[in-house]
Formats: sequence, structure tokens, C-alpha cells
Amino acid sequence: MQAPSGRRARIARRQPPTGPGTAGALYRLATNTSPTLRWLDLQGSYAACGLPAGDTPHQSAAERQALRRARELEQEVRQLRARQRELEAQANHDHLTGLANRKLLQDRFRCAAERAKRSGQCFALLMVDLDRFKAVNDTHGHAAGDRVLVTMAQRMVSAVRTCDTVARLGGDEFVLIVESMRDPSEIIQIGRKLVRALLQDIVLDSGVTVAVGASLGLALYPYDGAELSQMLDVADCAMYECKTSGQMELQTTPLAM
Repeated sequence: MQAPSGRRARIARRQPPTGPGTAGALYRLATNTSPTLRWLDLQGSYAACGLPAGDTPHQSAAERQALRRARELEQEVRQLRARQRELEAQANHDHLTGLANRKLLQDRFRCAAERAKRSGQCFALLMVDLDRFKAVNDTHGHAAGDRVLVTMAQRMVSAVRTCDTVARLGGDEFVLIVESMRDPSEIIQIGRKLVRALLQDIVLDSGVTVAVGASLGLALYPYDGAELSQMLDVADCAMYECKTSGQMELQTTPLAM
């Protein structure tokens, strides 16, 4: 473009961006004399631009190799964390039913006891022993027995709240911790609901229908003991009273009620 007469032509030049934004960051990266800083800053700038992080034209072979190694290490860390979560789950849960095991039950009991002390409320420990399970296992095989255990575990979980604990001690023995009861008589209603759920027939994979049922015993904290072992002993005695009587009713101790 020709300048007006008597005036010198002036060419407008765009000043380099110096602000804190992405454009300014990219300009500073282009003039950065440190390869390491340039690589680190550039990754952040690429992320800010919404572009995929990766090799860039400004990287040297050593920088690209370092970036690839960083990605490999990040993947290894994710795998290690996933494996750690898996091991923790195996250490605290029953491998067949996915319920809490005895180790996790001990921790849940301790936490429930602390909450009960603070709130002044009691909580219940229920012992559940399946009836006629051995007959199903012997007649239809271990796979059928496993099916019964998993089904009964699911029914117990459905019969209580998500804040309560259902654990498998081993074999066909289960323990439930039911918290936040204002009145000890509330557990009777929960026990009846549990009995109705456990009385329902189970259809095996072979198509055969079996009826199992269960015997239940109850202990109340803190009336029946302050330790898990004491509560288990009380609930176990009450459960065997239920089993020997042949009645599908929740058995309690006189002290508890």
C-alpha cells in the first residue's frame, strides 16, 4: 500500500503475547532456553488448548523418550492401585458371596460400638444358620450349594439397610449387624422380614426347586456384651434354641428384651 505524500509508510507489527493465557505461554515456550522446562510447560499448554498431550515438534529425542517413560510409569501406577484395591477386597470379603468376612466384621463391630456409645442407642447382632443346607449340598452337589449360599446372602442384604453389615463367617453361618435402633423391639420386625425372605424357595440352575430356611439368634449391644466374641456367643446360643425348637422365629435372650 502506498503511503500518503509526505508521510513515511509504517508497518504494523503484532507484539508477542505476554499475558498469562495460553498464547502467551506458547510464545514463552518457543523462547525458553531450557529443554526440560520447555517440555514440561508445553504439556500443560497443550492440555490448556484442549489438544492431546504427546510428542511435539519442539521435543528432542531424549524428551520424547522421557515422555513415553512417564506414560508407562503412570500406567503402571494405575495397575498397582487397581491391584491393591483388589487385594484389599479379597482380604476383607468372602470370595463366594462378596459379603464381609470375619476380619471386616470385627472392624464394623468396633465402629458400630463407638457410634452406639456416642448416640446412646443400641444395635443388634443377628446370627443366621441355614437349615437343610447340608441336604441340598449332598443331594445336588457343591455347585448347587454355592448357588444357595449366594442367593441367601443376597436376600439378607436386601432385608436390611445399606448402612447395616451382612457377613459370612464360613459354611452356612452368617452374621448381621443392625444399627441405630431407638427401641430394641424394632429388631423383631427386621427378624420377621428376614425370616420371610429366607423361607422363599430357591430355583437351582438345574431347574430343581429347593426350600432351605434358616434359624436366627439375637444379641443386643451393650446388654449382651461389649466385645464381638461375647455377642457372638449369646446370639449363637439363641440361634441353637431356634434350631432345636424347629420354629422359624427370632430367638432372643431374656436380658436383651
